[in-house]
Amino acid sequence: MYKSFLTLSLLCAIAFPVVASDDNTMGPEEPSVIAPDAELVILLDDEAVGDGAYQNEETDDEQSRVPKTTKNALFYAIAAGDIDAVKAVISYDDELINRGYQFQVSDPAFHGFHARPSNGDTPLIYAVKTFIDLQKAYESRKFSDEFTVQMAIDHRLSIVSELLFHPKAAVGAENAQGHTAASLAAQAGLSRLANMIATGSHVAPKQAEVSNYKARLAKLDVSDEIRKKIASEIDQLAQKHPAEKSIQINYVNALLDLPWDKAADTTVSIPAVAASLDAEHFALKKVKDSVLDYLAASAVSRGHGKGKIICLVGPPGTGKTSIAESIAKGMKRPFARASLGGAHDEAVIRGHNKSYISANVGEILKGLIQAKVKNPVFLLDEIDKVGTGHYNGNPVSALLEALDPAQNSSFVDRYIEIPFDLSQVIFIATANSRDTIPVPLLDRLEIVEVPGYSIEEKVRIATDHIIPKMVKDAQSDEMSFAVSEEVIRAIIKNYTFEAGVRKLTQHLKTLFAKTAREFLDKRTVATITPENLSEYLGPKRRLARVSQKPAVGVVNCLSVRAGFEGATSILEIILTPGKGALKVSKVLENDSNNAAEIALAYVRAHASELGISAEQFAKNDIHIHKPGIGHVDGPSAGIANVTALVSVFTNRPCDPGYAMTGELSLRGRVMAIGGLKEKILAAKREGIYKVIIPQENEPELNEFKSLIEDMEIIPVSDVREVLDRVLLPAEAITRKPSKKKGN
Repeated sequence: MYKSFLTLSLLCAIAFPVVASDDNTMGPEEPSVIAPDAELVILLDDEAVGDGAYQNEETDDEQSRVPKTTKNALFYAIAAGDIDAVKAVISYDDELINRGYQFQVSDPAFHGFHARPSNGDTPLIYAVKTFIDLQKAYESRKFSDEFTVQMAIDHRLSIVSELLFHPKAAVGAENAQGHTAASLAAQAGLSRLANMIATGSHVAPKQAEVSNYKARLAKLDVSDEIRKKIASEIDQLAQKHPAEKSIQINYVNALLDLPWDKAADTTVSIPAVAASLDAEHFALKKVKDSVLDYLAASAVSRGHGKGKIICLVGPPGTGKTSIAESIAKGMKRPFARASLGGAHDEAVIRGHNKSYISANVGEILKGLIQAKVKNPVFLLDEIDKVGTGHYNGNPVSALLEALDPAQNSSFVDRYIEIPFDLSQVIFIATANSRDTIPVPLLDRLEIVEVPGYSIEEKVRIATDHIIPKMVKDAQSDEMSFAVSEEVIRAIIKNYTFEAGVRKLTQHLKTLFAKTAREFLDKRTVATITPENLSEYLGPKRRLARVSQKPAVGVVNCLSVRAGFEGATSILEIILTPGKGALKVSKVLENDSNNAAEIALAYVRAHASELGISAEQFAKNDIHIHKPGIGHVDGPSAGIANVTALVSVFTNRPCDPGYAMTGELSLRGRVMAIGGLKEKILAAKREGIYKVIIPQENEPELNEFKSLIEDMEIIPVSDVREVLDRVLLPAEAITRKPSKKKGN
């Protein structure tokens, strides 16, 4: 606090020069020397300063004072810009000569505005000289960066004040010989400057700064209400305290940066979007068709994104984000993105109150500022991971307002405080799982499932997209980089376990880095083969997720995990002495308990037909488990549960060449399941080419027929058909599994 008022003392001497006169007036005339008998005592009282008041009192601490006559003379010398006079005054006072030992002469930020220190310059002399030089530069406008100069002046002035006065000095005015015109004028100047500090007007931006903001406002095509609001905020810049000035500047910049009147071309060319999607994404025909249908319907209805919002749901690494980017390219609109994963604060969407420290606009308006148009393609990433809020508001409610066509034409960000039109934004959301999307948001979303890729699709993606992009980004004229399809297949089979291509991309980048290092060391391009792949990527990391040989009570089943990622897993059942209790491992979901109970009820009801005695149920407890993968597609494991139960009760092994999926009714009917393509492709990735599916799902096979030409897909309607195919005779326990079709 004391620095501010020490600073105002010097400002008073320079900005408000006083002149002795009969009418006690003060004007803008050139600085003149006040009568010698007009002493100006500088004292500081912390409480008085806090109230902007001044007290005429002296301190008992004699060390906190500089002789009044010396100080007056120094004021006059500084105000007149007379360095020789300043030196002369200081030379008579040892205390002033020795002050300022902590002052750093090196100050590169202000070089060019003042002379370098001369021999014999004390810190105080140098500070005064640079302050005067800066003040002259400011008054003559001979500088390119007005803000930097003003900051330099303020900084130098605070240094001069600190060098002149003891930190505990106080500010006041006193005249030992009466209130002469000069002393009254000095008092009036101090009071006027104190009032300016109280109102914040002493730190008003220069006219050029305000004019710049007003010029930007004049170019905006906005309503009168918005224009008045922004103009008012610009005018308030002149009234803000230094602590609030930067906050106000940030706020005005945000208002002016928003794309109130800037929009991209609204023409939607479906062929152009289709071409963009095809150029950057292999396969995914159903996804592309859904996106194009949505855009076409929006364009025809002139809604351009109103109504439901596309939500791309699928496992990581399947290209959801890049699909949104391709849509933006095809529409020739800027692309904006907001990552919502882990957002639990409503301010993430709606912004903070501008009075908070580090306040800013919310993610939506921030994306529009970066896109510089009011109708970009806007990706809301990981919308399934948005929290429901607690103490800081509900971000889901804020999202609903932003996505609701009935409300988003006047979306209010708390930081901006002015309604902004979001109705022209093309929102696209992504999620890993539909099940974890907040229920209120589901009503606004049109779910488009993005499935995983087959091995062949991954190979094509790697050869046609990933590797060419890596080579292009590297821009190397020395080293070539090529990976054969056999190596890519080996990576997929032995080093990845995913529906997407993210891990595959990481491994290919590792290969590139290691071959580049080898090239620099030996100046030879490495030849990578499936046989030496472990030298670059280490030992195989992928564990088998299926049964490798016939076993009693062990079945290969298919499920969907992580939203829409197909997975294979082993379902195993054992019998232990007991009283017929059924136990399902805790790692399995509740739906798995229901599926297991239904399967056991069916087996009990048909025990005699299946060759199982009632005594076996009475003397044995049943334990069901799925090792490795804890997430189980409960209902669709129905036929797998029955098969494993019958196997363990009849001691007949199961053929590991089959994988199965299907929900079971109490009467043994096999019912439809979801995620068919993902499950079949998961089996193929594990080398299983015989897959049992519900007959009700058979029509879906036409959508990906080319991917399963080498597989045997077996539709069934009754669980007995499964048992007849999968259960082997007891003596076949050592038989090798059949994997290829026809084996």
